[in-house]
Amino acid sequence: MKSSMIAHLIGCVGELLNLIGGFIFGLDLLTKKREREVHGRLTLVNEWAVENQLHSATYKGDRVTSTGFIVSIFDRRSALRGYIGLIILLLGFALLLAYHLMEMM
Repeated sequence: MKSSMIAHLIGCVGELLNLIGGFIFGLDLLTKKREREVHGRLTLVNEWAVENQLHSATYKGDRVTSTGFIVSIFDRRSALRGYIGLIILLLGFALLLAYHLMEMM
């Protein structure tokens, strides 16, 4: 395979990774409606747990009775998507940079 063909292949993979990374960032925005519905249910669970003094009850590692319980759940999910999207975008950028450097040689 010629080096020019390899460079274009690397560039295409970089573009695809950038598209996937952008999609992951967009997905976080698109799921906000569903998260609001889950927020309502988690609020009911939180209120019920506080009312019944269930201080040892946890959900995904967080105490259900803590004041920042609901925010913590959604922050963790958004942060995970953000990190994954950022890593994929950075990989895509690195491949595109490699493509341009190979084309300059």
